[in-house]
This record gives sequence, C-alpha cells and structure tokens, in this order.
Amino acid sequence: MSLLPSLFNIPFLKESALYALSRTTHRRRGPSDTLAKMLRYPKIPGSIPWTRSSVPLAASKIAVVTTAGFYAKGQSPFLEGSPAGDWSYRVIPREIPVGKLNWSKFTVDKRLGLLDPNMLLPLDRLAELKEQGVVGSLAANHYSFYSFTARPNRVVDGSAKDAARRIRYEGVDKVIVLTSSVLSQEIAFLVQRAIEDEGVSTVSLSYTQGAIEAFSPPRSCLMSKGSIFRQEEFLDKDIQMNLLKFMLAQFDESTDAGSVKKVVFSLTSGERPRGPVVPIKTRPAGSQKDLFE
Repeated sequence: MSLLPSLFNIPFLKESALYALSRTTHRRRGPSDTLAKMLRYPKIPGSIPWTRSSVPLAASKIAVVTTAGFYAKGQSPFLEGSPAGDWSYRVIPREIPVGKLNWSKFTVDKRLGLLDPNMLLPLDRLAELKEQGVVGSLAANHYSFYSFTARPNRVVDGSAKDAARRIRYEGVDKVIVLTSSVLSQEIAFLVQRAIEDEGVSTVSLSYTQGAIEAFSPPRSCLMSKGSIFRQEEFLDKDIQMNLLKFMLAQFDESTDAGSVKKVVFSLTSGERPRGPVVPIKTRPAGSQKDLFE
C-alpha cells in the first residue's frame, strides 16, 4: 500500500490504478474508500480562490454540482470504459424529477440512492428549503460530473471552466458541491475552485484531510466517515435537510479562504444496522441522531 502514491507519478500506472479503483466504487463492500483515502495528490500552488458571499441566503439562487455521474434521458452516458476516466459534465435541468435521471454504473453503490437520489442530488430538499424561505430560489440548471479522471488538466483547462462560466451567466449566487465519494474529491475540488474564480461562492463536502491540503477548496465541510452514498442514515429526509442547512450556513460563518468545518454523524447505539437496507422511516424512533459541529 505504501507504494501506491509513488506509482501515481508514472502516467500509465496512474491511469491504470485509478481506473481499477473506480471499478470498485459501486460495490457494496468494495475497497474503494480505503484505497482512495491513501491517494496523495500534488499540492496546487498559489492562493485559494475565494469569493465573499454578498447576497443573503434567503435571497440567493442556489445551484448544485454533484460527482455522482447523473445524466438525463437523451444525454450521452459518461465514458466509464475509458482508463482515463471522464472529465466532461452533464447539465441537469431542474424540471426533470431527480428520480427520472440515469446513473453511471460504476460511480456509486446505488442500493441507497435508488431509494432516494436526493442523497446525492438534493434538489427536492432544496425546493423544500425554498418553500421555507431559507433560500431564495433554485437555479434552472445543475451540473453532474463523473467520479474520476486520470487527466485533471482536462478538468482545469476545460470542463470546470466551462461549467463555472455557465453557472455565472445563469445568475447563480451560491453553489453546493456535493462530493459523492472519496475518489471523486479531485474533480469536485477542481470544479469548486473554477466556480470561485468566476466570482460565485461555493461550499463542498469533503472526506479526507489530505485531499483538502492538496486542493485547498475555498469552503469545505469535512465528513471523515466515508462516501455519503454508503451511509444509509442519509435516507432520512430530516438528516439530508440538516446537512444542507449546515453546508449553507458556511456561506456566512466561513470568513476565510480555505476554511474547513467538521461534520460528525453517528448512531446512538454506536452500531450500523446489518442486513437488507430498510428506509429510515420504518425504524423505531430515536434509533439515530446527527451531530454537526
């Protein structure tokens, strides 16, 4: 395992290793999270792009960027068979119900996501926050990326800039970058930085301190427990809402570039239920809690 970072200095081996790793992400008990946490990326030089949030949250137009590999009917699937991964993105119109979207096969384990795709693209929860007056409005379009690419320069110089410009042209005030997996942090943070470069405030979900130190996301909420799609507690709509509110609060609370806020979530029993996935609403009340620091 200690040789893994050094192997990533060799382009061919880097592509091969990332490709093999991406093919395990969807497995229920695959090693992807464990191995992805060992990845070491070269640190991005220069200052951290950062845009102060000037529009009040209750008046802000919100967009979501996800790395869960969603795409709409009629759009081309992501290139999952390419060893270099896929650095492109898909525009997700808001009027398409989240449950009607297609999924990439290898991006995530869809056992939980099929029960509620809002875990990874929380447009319904954001619509509820709009009705409550917490946010002003939802953007007409949202953006979906694939989970990995072995050629991040194609993201930096191409797709990230393009998506960021579209987001700015559409008048978006704030963007939630929902990093679906440990492996997808690289793409998520590169896109986040590009959006901040366009003058739009962002906040991301992160999983490892090493990735944060390498890519320096402008604002980030660190969830060290592992990929969100593996945490069935987030089937609970209230917990989804709490996470969104926690992330949105960082637009006001995080006043320095590169700020990181730790997210803590645990079951009261200290144990994860085993066996088939059962929606949270059928479980006894009080079987779980969420703690956000």
